[in-house]
Order: sequence, then C-alpha cells, then structure tokens
Amino acid sequence: MEADSFNAQRRYQNAESALELAGASSVSVQARLAYLKHRSNPAEGWAVLKTIQKPTPEVYRFQARMLERDGKVEDAEKAYHAALNGNASDIFLMDEVAEYYRRNGNMPRALSIWSKILLPSTPEEIWAKALFFARVSGHPLDC
Repeated sequence: MEADSFNAQRRYQNAESALELAGASSVSVQARLAYLKHRSNPAEGWAVLKTIQKPTPEVYRFQARMLERDGKVEDAEKAYHAALNGNASDIFLMDEVAEYYRRNGNMPRALSIWSKILLPSTPEEIWAKALFFARVSGHPLDC
C-alpha cells in the first residue's frame, strides 16, 4: 500500500493524503488513517477509530499502537491480545506484539513469542526468523 510506504519514509502527510484519497474503502484503511491522524491530533485519531463499526485484528493492532503512544501500556496489551485472538497465525502481528513486550521491558515474553514464530519454515517465517535474529543480535537488517 502506498500509504505504508510513505509512513515508513516518515512522510506522514503524504500517507494520510493517500488514505483519504482511497476513501473509507475498508476497515483497514480507516484504522490506518486513524493511526496517522493520531500522530498529530490524538483526539481526531480516536474519533476516526470510533467510527469503525466492526473491529478486526487490524483495527485492534492500530488501536494498540495508539494506546501505547498515549502511554496506556496495559490497555495496549489488551488490544494486542484482541488482535492476536482474531488472527493468531499472523507472524507479522506476532512480531509486533513481541516488539511491544521488548519495548516495555518484558524480554522473556518477547522471546517466547519470537520462538513460536521460529518453528515452521515458510518464506514468511524465514523473514520473521531474520527479524528475530537481527533484533536479538542487535544488528538490524539492511534491506
């Protein structure tokens, strides 16, 4: 998604514009837009998120990010668990939850989640393994 590329480049205004041009075409787009708006105006971001009628794992993921940004760490953890309950096999979500635990000082929990990702060997899991070893070793991937 173009907006994700802009977001990764820290071109937040461009990312927000791309999502607004896409319109409220999906719950995922609405959740991303709420997250981006929350960066500059938390109240506006929460207002957009509250318009979403049916939360999905993607909505809970962005809700967790927003809660963590607001310093509501325990609520963020609950939202991450709600996301995992809806999509427990998403290795990228699992990695994000593990990162949440690492950022908040719970390395044993992070390692436990990362180790679950390491068991299978599909191409997606290989990338997850690479991320795991990059983070544990302290040597980020240069992709």
